[in-house]
Amino acid sequence: MGDAANDFPTPSSQLPFSGASSVFGSEAEGSGSGSGSASSLKWYRKVPKFNSRAGHPYELQSVTLQGPTATGRVAYTSVTFWPFVGAKTPWKRPEGVSWDWKKYEGTVAMCSSNRLVVGRCRDKKPWTELWDMTIQDDLYSVAWTYHPFTCHPLLAVGGKSALIYIIDAVTKECLRTLRGHGDDILCLTFDPSNPHILASCSTDRTTRIWNILGTEPPDPLPGSKPSENYPMGDADEGNKIVAILAGEGKAGHQSYITCAAFHPTKRAIATCGLDYTVKIWPLPPLPELTLKPEPTPRGYRPVVIHFPLFSTNRFHDDFLDHVDWLGDDVLVTRVAQQIITWQWLGYKRYFNDYEYAPLSMDPPSSDYTGSGSYIVIARYPNLVGAWFVSPGIHHAFVPAPSEREAFPDLVTDPLIGFCAQRGGAPEVLLYNPLLAQDDGSVPEPITDLRVIPSSPSDSEDEEDESDAGMEVEEVDRVVKKDYPDLISPNSTYSRNSRPQNVRNASLEPWRLVASDWPKVLRNSGLKSWLPPDHLTAIQHVAISPRGAQWIVGVGSGMAVFVWRLGGREMGEMRK
Repeated sequence: MGDAANDFPTPSSQLPFSGASSVFGSEAEGSGSGSGSASSLKWYRKVPKFNSRAGHPYELQSVTLQGPTATGRVAYTSVTFWPFVGAKTPWKRPEGVSWDWKKYEGTVAMCSSNRLVVGRCRDKKPWTELWDMTIQDDLYSVAWTYHPFTCHPLLAVGGKSALIYIIDAVTKECLRTLRGHGDDILCLTFDPSNPHILASCSTDRTTRIWNILGTEPPDPLPGSKPSENYPMGDADEGNKIVAILAGEGKAGHQSYITCAAFHPTKRAIATCGLDYTVKIWPLPPLPELTLKPEPTPRGYRPVVIHFPLFSTNRFHDDFLDHVDWLGDDVLVTRVAQQIITWQWLGYKRYFNDYEYAPLSMDPPSSDYTGSGSYIVIARYPNLVGAWFVSPGIHHAFVPAPSEREAFPDLVTDPLIGFCAQRGGAPEVLLYNPLLAQDDGSVPEPITDLRVIPSSPSDSEDEEDESDAGMEVEEVDRVVKKDYPDLISPNSTYSRNSRPQNVRNASLEPWRLVASDWPKVLRNSGLKSWLPPDHLTAIQHVAISPRGAQWIVGVGSGMAVFVWRLGGREMGEMRK
């Protein structure tokens, strides 16, 4: 056995595509002190200078404000780009439309209060609102997909009423409403490999997996009563509901589930929540596509999964509200003032390169009760201590020659973008996780599990031992009673009042600063009307896929900020 310090993996060896010549080519050779010159690297492969606004080619193209709505809410609660571009483009164009799929790139969906909004980013007109729809609900999340047979772009939205609405973006109709959750829906996301498979996270502590092409339940037999197993799903929804990731129990989430992300290539999903934990779940076989879905058989039951393949609360010191995948075994999670990238070390025990399904659906208890099977790669400081402030993720990819020719400056590395506000001007901070460097230290072994605090006001250094065994219901009671805004998408509460000051030079961000914001706000007449508890005008960030050409930030005042890549020639960037 070798020396532990020498054998311990370094972050650079764990990142997706590290050393992959198919992605980096000759540029990878110049990223260190060896051959190559740092000046020959693209901008996103150079570590930016401390606290500098230079070093990137993004320019702010548009800022719009809309002011208060009829319900009084003044913030967008979710934003997302149309994800099916490049190799993921749908196989045919919908009938009766005048555009092709290339023109649909840059399309954005966002929601606020009872309003669903679709807009588009274009070079000649950086921001155009295309259409909107009023839905009688308080919407928290929106997600894109497309109909597998008609290829119509579809939107799923959900929120306070625990309902999910499937909207046809061509006909502007609500195709169906999915019922089953027993409380607020906080996150919606589609499986990138299966456009008909939807995941929804809820404050009822369950994550539900849906087949949006499924059928209704059969008519009840004479004299029979509806199932009383609501909301756990005893065929109330027919075969639209495929599986339920069970809450509570020995291995489920013990509090509200805030986010989910399907694995990019395998039959698995990651979730996180207010119980400080992140979990990775196996999924059962998913329904295949059929032009005429089979009727729901009498007695149908969805699969209920009680045990994740991985679960830990060891390296998060606060509530989690975002999770995503950067690679097959590398993830990113967010707490109030940190974004953390880390590697799941147990990936190869459950998946191999040749199978979509997990190798096992029956993990040992050591994997779902405070697992230590991970390595923290980097902790990025987040300057806004707010909840439900979602980052934007750009995933790494290998461009086709035609893409390189059409847009030579496109970004092929992963990027993480999230909001900040210093000196009154809203910002988007960008990080390339491939630049994170090890500081040379070996992490101390973790010997203690973290306990759930009695209330959000407990400091991380003053946890009361008497609360270690606090019942889940009591935690929820305290949160709902004393901190009713905690589960609101606009909540700005943070347990961590101290900023996380990380001086690792490789973790410096690129700063996209909306320097004209004070003037825009003054001209709008909304300066005194914006809620004082909103720490930043930008609360949610989205990055356009396959190139990061556009970055959109939305938030307070119904504000929309749009940055474009290559606003100036690369050689004329601000010094």
